[in-house]
Amino acid sequence: MQEATIKEVITMICNDYVDLLIVGLEEHKELFPNTISCINLISELKKSNNLIVLNDVFIDKFIDKIYQECSRYIGSDNSNE
Repeated sequence: MQEATIKEVITMICNDYVDLLIVGLEEHKELFPNTISCINLISELKKSNNLIVLNDVFIDKFIDKIYQECSRYIGSDNSNE
């Protein structure tokens, strides 16, 4: 029973981060150059029926840059606007 509650709380927190990052990507594009490039590439590939995920296309160094952009934004004052 407690495990279900833990999952529920973690899911709620993660969903809030997703919403926060989407707003950040829309309102502060300059803070997410690597993330936006990745989104654009994957989006274009999907239009051609090339269904891929982040790990299929990019090396760990690039994925780390995306995580760093997101982490910086979550930890910055920009996310509190």
